[in-house]
Amino acid sequence: MSIQRILITGASGFLGQALAQELANQSDGKRLLFSIGRQKSASSEVSHTSFNLNDLEALNTCLSQLKPDLIYHLSGLSRISKEIPFEDYFQANYLQTRNLLEAAGNMNKEVKILLASSVHVYGNQEGVVDEQTLVKPQSHYAFTKFLAEEALKLFSKNNPQMKGISARLYSCLGPGQPEGFVGSDLCKKLKEAKTQASPTLTVGPLNPHRCFMDSRDVVKAFVQLMALPQSTPTETYNIASTTQTTIREVLDELLKVSGLQVKVESKDLGNNSFLGLNLSTAKLQSQLPDFQFRPLGETLKDMWSAISEPVS
Repeated sequence: MSIQRILITGASGFLGQALAQELANQSDGKRLLFSIGRQKSASSEVSHTSFNLNDLEALNTCLSQLKPDLIYHLSGLSRISKEIPFEDYFQANYLQTRNLLEAAGNMNKEVKILLASSVHVYGNQEGVVDEQTLVKPQSHYAFTKFLAEEALKLFSKNNPQMKGISARLYSCLGPGQPEGFVGSDLCKKLKEAKTQASPTLTVGPLNPHRCFMDSRDVVKAFVQLMALPQSTPTETYNIASTTQTTIREVLDELLKVSGLQVKVESKDLGNNSFLGLNLSTAKLQSQLPDFQFRPLGETLKDMWSAISEPVS
């Protein structure tokens, strides 16, 4: 029996933990799971090696020993804020990716790599946006994700033993999501509002729309895409639900879940100028015709239940 060796970067993060659990659930003794980075996965099924992914020498040494068949590269800086300097995004999203690709190429064996990218690389565009649409990154985060995608294309093109997938993700939600994202922040603020006599909720812009996805479903899509045969050096997939939802609709659903009545004040602090896209997922649907995302309401209920009550 051939044992598949799978490496995850960012296994301690939001998507990384969901992926580690998904792979562990499917293992049946046919997979060995490894992770690298500064923090280990919460899953006992994952063997971790701790170091900074900016350390190319350590990467070369580690990958030459692990010799993974599949690499899920989820490590990076995903929170979008004008307060985060470009250098931080560049280090976390591009340089770490480039180092990983170089070390993977130095293994001199077949390897397939999935890069967790973002639909933010498209910027704000009119009309239907598919994988052939020209990218127009409009933030430091989006630009460094674009650079990471280009690095994956270049390394895969120049190395016949390497295949790559750029997974352009729309907005992810789910239990355990850290603060700094719309769903988790709204849940936290509403939990805090429960302790107030006349609560007022201050939020960002409510009109932008997103195609929200549950993180537990996203990682299932990752695993299924990596299992597909691939003849081209790289493939790019838009990964999103087919339902467009405004931030206001997310808030309204959470208000129903919480049973709260609050005064809502919307303020635009300018941290995120991404308005939302009319995104085509036809390519994903053609490759995974039976794949579905769970309803957003189910995800929001799980998120609400997962957040601890504030201390009054």
